[in-house]
Amino acid sequence: KEEVSGFRKQTAQLSAKLHSERVRFAEVFSTEVKAILQQLGMKNALFFVEVTGLEEFNHSGRDRVEFLFTANKGGTPEQIDKVASGGELSRLMLAVKSLINQRNVLPTVVFDEIDAGVSGEIAGKVGTILKKMSGNHQVLAITHLPQIASKAGYHYHVVKTEETETALTKIELLDNEGRVEAIARMLSDEKVTETSVKAAQELLQ
Repeated sequence: KEEVSGFRKQTAQLSAKLHSERVRFAEVFSTEVKAILQQLGMKNALFFVEVTGLEEFNHSGRDRVEFLFTANKGGTPEQIDKVASGGELSRLMLAVKSLINQRNVLPTVVFDEIDAGVSGEIAGKVGTILKKMSGNHQVLAITHLPQIASKAGYHYHVVKTEETETALTKIELLDNEGRVEAIARMLSDEKVTETSVKAAQELLQ
């Protein structure tokens, strides 16, 4: 019993220290996320990391950690899944991931449909953040927006075909000419025009 009591006391001390560190970091992290959201056009966004102490221990200590968010001026921050739209969630996840990866160097970071619900102007800012991240990590981004795609150093064209009884997905590394054509297609409705090609070349410069 004494041994169990000793372990419990030690665990309580460690969890108290962990709680203090989480509270301290939550304030810093919240401020940094908010700053990135403002860069991404969300001037009125509020983001908080709420750390609540619990009576019982769980697998990660003695806390409940929640991300609270609102994009609206005067709004009350709530759990992300209750208030964030698709576009807001895309930008929020980009902000969170970019900060996490500044502190934890992962070899590869993947963003799938990071452009969901994002407009052209904001897409350019998203692309700039992804470009900055690529200085420390390999960043793979699946996108349909030329403002984001044009920031990449390499482009792969993904196509689903049904040449056989089973649908196949082909991935092709594009050369410089292929990159221009792909961006031009994103800029065009259907037919690639001389104007869209010129615009694609300018985006890729």
